[in-house]
Amino acid sequence: MCGGASKVMIRTLNLPSDVESRLLSNGLGTAQALIDEGKAGLEALGISPDDILGISEAVNKETGMAID
Repeated sequence: MCGGASKVMIRTLNLPSDVESRLLSNGLGTAQALIDEGKAGLEALGISPDDILGISEAVNKETGMAID
């Protein structure tokens, strides 16, 4: 899967609109960017633990990769 996660845009993850807006406003527009940011980075952006769990599940479903 060459470049798989970098081609999955967060708009395809069906996230709540407020979470999607916060991610996009912080330059996180792809699943790969979310994976690179990690859970600690998402928490630092003010994303709640429940939302991080939802993001992680959506990313895993689309890419087979986890957010650590």
